[in-house]
Amino acid sequence: MSVVGLITEYNPFHNGHKYHIERAKELTGADSAVVVMSGNFVQRGAPAFIDKYSRAKMALNNGADLIIELPYIYANSSAEYFATGAINTLYQLGVDKLCFGCETDNSELLMSMAKLLANEPAQLSSCIKKYSSMGLSYPSARAKALAEYTNNELRCSDSSLYNDIDFNFINKPNNILAIEYLKCIIKNKLPIKPYPLKRKGNEFHSIELGDFASASAIRHFFNADNSDSINLTNINSNFINEDILLSVPTDVAKFFKEYYLVTFPVTSEHFKDLIYYKLLSLQSAGVDIAKYYDVTNDLANRIYNHLGFSISSLDSYIKSLNAKNYTYTRIERALFHILLDYTKDDFESFSGSTPYINVLGFNKNGQKILKDIKKNSDVLLITKKSDAKKNLSSDAYKIFEYDLKAMRLYNQIVYSTSNNPELAAKVISDDYRRGVIII
Repeated sequence: MSVVGLITEYNPFHNGHKYHIERAKELTGADSAVVVMSGNFVQRGAPAFIDKYSRAKMALNNGADLIIELPYIYANSSAEYFATGAINTLYQLGVDKLCFGCETDNSELLMSMAKLLANEPAQLSSCIKKYSSMGLSYPSARAKALAEYTNNELRCSDSSLYNDIDFNFINKPNNILAIEYLKCIIKNKLPIKPYPLKRKGNEFHSIELGDFASASAIRHFFNADNSDSINLTNINSNFINEDILLSVPTDVAKFFKEYYLVTFPVTSEHFKDLIYYKLLSLQSAGVDIAKYYDVTNDLANRIYNHLGFSISSLDSYIKSLNAKNYTYTRIERALFHILLDYTKDDFESFSGSTPYINVLGFNKNGQKILKDIKKNSDVLLITKKSDAKKNLSSDAYKIFEYDLKAMRLYNQIVYSTSNNPELAAKVISDDYRRGVIII
């Protein structure tokens, strides 16, 4: 059976994602699609708009065959580490084709950038440090450094490729991840063939609705990306109109109608009080929060100095911490790492291959893929969560515990904010009490 791998978040699932699955199979000649998907927290540093099992079911209903959860330690991380965890997961599954979305159809340019960054020359590293020291965020510093480096060092041999290139193209969301996927494949010499697919429809951050609206537009429609002003109590199911339903497959539209304000939307703002109490407790105890992953000494000082007597909104608090060298996403990720007690020491001990494959759902084709994995791979497949502790090594189980902690925290937020907690508990239950989704 020929299989193509996809790395996704489906936050939430929309028509563009269905198109991606269909085109991935066409481009690669694959019979089946294996999806590595973020769980209840996503790479941009926020909780998922909709829970992981509901999103997995949406994907299975629209062409995916096997859904694997990307562990929290990779999912809520930088683009490089997110890509490393996802690519290594696909490699351990035996997947040799990867189809990913990007904002450019210049695959030669993407590969050239990936090769350059995978084996970063000293001159380029020096340029990046120079611009970072000027207060630029890493993405902006890297774009400026690449422009300078290619102009000075590569013009003779690669002038046709780099002429008139605006190197800010590498800072477009899908291009960032595309280059990181390619870097991981190159650096580790993995037998995975990449298939770039240019994004169809609106830009990643566009808030325009339509047949191919972005996930950002859908979240914006539900006010989930403007959560400092959200007032869910004044909104009801009649709020969902045809404009939003046209952007998603039929089954997703049905989910929107049935579970709006029951199980979604979940936003960072819902975690505001928990984060504030956590920070207040750590500050009172004199804890150095620079020990947490993604928190520098400077950011740790900013977090404490801006804490004040209250936080009116998480969004305004994050913006108060913002500086040229810290992106909003970086700060948001850092706050959730503090909330979940994810430290730099954890990061150092966990970095490497994914020690398990956490299955969220599959169909008949996916079941065949799982059987092949069991025959050809030593990696542990987790289909029954209660078996994880006895089957995983102590270090592997520590990684899995972060998945469990993230799940329980997320579920509790859903139950406490739902207008129908009893129904929410039936839809979103503890990992230990529910089996994988089988379509």
